[in-house]
Amino acid sequence: MHTIALSNRIIKSVNIPVVTADGLDIDQIETREQLITEQIAKLNDRLQEYAEMKDAIEYETHRLIENNGFDS
Repeated sequence: MHTIALSNRIIKSVNIPVVTADGLDIDQIETREQLITEQIAKLNDRLQEYAEMKDAIEYETHRLIENNGFDS
């Protein structure tokens, strides 16, 4: 469970009451969601790059085996 509470946030020198979950208001949560989404996108790009590298290695390995390019 999360702790839901009423807190205060200062925006442009004005104290504004906000509802928080575990100390985070909706703007903070949305900012963190965006950062995590961007990090996931970067990781997915890296995973895709590694998958392409693996495919290239597997392709070249099979090509060499078929053409007796490897000494057995």
